[in-house]
Amino acid sequence: MKPETLVKKIIEAMETNSPTLITYSGKKVHITQKIIDKYKHCKVRDDIDLERIDENLTKKGGFLPFLPLIFAGLVAAGATAGGAAGIAKGVNEKKAEAAANAEARRHNLAMEREARGGSGVGDILGTVKEFGQRFGEETKKTVKEGSSKLIDKIDTGEMKVKHKGDAIFFKNIRSGEGIFLLKYKGNGVIFEIFPNNPMLMCICGSSGSGKTHLTFNMLTTPNLLDFVSLYIYTTTPEQSYYQFLKALEYLPKKDVQDIFQYYEENEEEVEIKDIIENFIKSKNPSFNPTDIKVFLTKNVNDLDLSNIDSNRKNLILFDDCVAQRNQTVQQKFFTKGRHHNCHCIYQSQSFYGIDSMFIRKNANCFLLFELNDKDLSQIIQSINHGMDRDTFKKVCKAQWRNPDDHGYVFVNTRKPAGERVMIDIC
Repeated sequence: MKPETLVKKIIEAMETNSPTLITYSGKKVHITQKIIDKYKHCKVRDDIDLERIDENLTKKGGFLPFLPLIFAGLVAAGATAGGAAGIAKGVNEKKAEAAANAEARRHNLAMEREARGGSGVGDILGTVKEFGQRFGEETKKTVKEGSSKLIDKIDTGEMKVKHKGDAIFFKNIRSGEGIFLLKYKGNGVIFEIFPNNPMLMCICGSSGSGKTHLTFNMLTTPNLLDFVSLYIYTTTPEQSYYQFLKALEYLPKKDVQDIFQYYEENEEEVEIKDIIENFIKSKNPSFNPTDIKVFLTKNVNDLDLSNIDSNRKNLILFDDCVAQRNQTVQQKFFTKGRHHNCHCIYQSQSFYGIDSMFIRKNANCFLLFELNDKDLSQIIQSINHGMDRDTFKKVCKAQWRNPDDHGYVFVNTRKPAGERVMIDIC
């Protein structure tokens, strides 16, 4: 098939709103309904580059989406400018748009809060959270200037607001209860968010709450979690998150974050294997390995504590294995892993179902997505959150109010009372 024939078939599919499968030079081109909905209102380019389309599909494995070479006026067009630079441009444009939207939402939330007349910890969470989204990549100086303006503008009532490192700390003057907003996520360490020596974290949330997505972001955010060996036990290693984490062996964390975001926005057009391999070729043509090693397994018994190199910084991730009757391996890592320089993350759909004797008891931090009332009651009673129980419950409910926001509460039980509860850590 000639490239011009391919282009005609694609245009016809768009115009007739007809999903189709086209085979071109042995490669299957899926024109799905999602793609049609995305491109059907765009104009056909006057300068269609047939040679580039053919090269993209035959020599580059379809890594760069070729549809923006056919249709004009697309948000995704920047991604065709060339490999890694194109992806970075698309991601940055998306962040700028999100920041503008966050500012509009922040203003609306502030007006709503003022109308309610409230100024407690739970009441200001929405405003604070939205404001924090504006500081994704700014410098420390900008963050400090911005937080000073926030302090001037917010009606804090009985709330004391102060800087702590590059974060804002809101504290109730009478009760001493407080909550952190972490804003600076650039190249510097904010302040000590997680416990060390070791970090033993439980991440709890119902299915679809955002556990795996946030874990991926934590693992790929520069200077947030310090590890050089990442061990992942999961029954679903084919998940896109874990395939992209393998790329940490050849790419910096920030690059892995960017190409994953790009994949999420264009998953109908690109294959995981293609986007990873071609991005590595673009950024690291010699395939020189990074310091990070990633081990992915479906068999929990592959994780033998005695074989872990204690001279390396190790992080062990147990993904949704609470339903397994035998938790011996997980228990051993949570009780003896510190002797082998191991940090651990245990994901579960239920707090109540986590082994209480060895795992919950030894955990020193908890990341809590939306859970049922039974789980929440158990959490309030059994973890040392350092808050009045009713206040802590209100904070959780406020963060979980809108499921689409994937809100969560982070508790570091090693922090002083009044400083243990945080939001927006990543």
